[in-house]
Amino acid sequence: MNKKLAIYNICFLGITLALAIVLSSFCQIRLYGDIRLDLSYLLITVICYAYGAIIGAAFATGVAFFNSLFFSSYGISFSWMAANAIIGLAVGAMLHLSCGKKREYMFFDIFVIVLSCALGLLITKTAIECWLYEIPFGIKIVKNAVAFGVDTALMIVGYFALIPLLKLDNKKLL
Repeated sequence: MNKKLAIYNICFLGITLALAIVLSSFCQIRLYGDIRLDLSYLLITVICYAYGAIIGAAFATGVAFFNSLFFSSYGISFSWMAANAIIGLAVGAMLHLSCGKKREYMFFDIFVIVLSCALGLLITKTAIECWLYEIPFGIKIVKNAVAFGVDTALMIVGYFALIPLLKLDNKKLL
């Protein structure tokens, strides 16, 4: 990798992380309880698409850590961080493979986003919270289903609205 591209990648990741923190801090719409319309999921999709599974998982987990540290009334949410790590790994691995394919795999990409959000939020987050905090399954699955719907919708909007703005020209950023 040449030095110019490496500097570009570091700057792009830093600016995107700063924008995700600003969106998480000031542009959240509280739906009910601790469930919010968090616009940083738009950027998680872009990072997963451009950089792949490892950086996507680290970015998504970092956003969840920041949000749970500063905005959660319950403290650091390990279940949310685990869910975002799974989402980042799955979406990052699959979207990065289709990176630069001129939307040939659009339906597959949407399926991967929905499936990984279901795996992360409906299964992992619900299981951890029911086991760790002894919350009844019926109560937790409803809240996480709303979070699943909201976060999946935001990631799909990010896929259609922000990814076309990346000028990748059939090459990966990393």
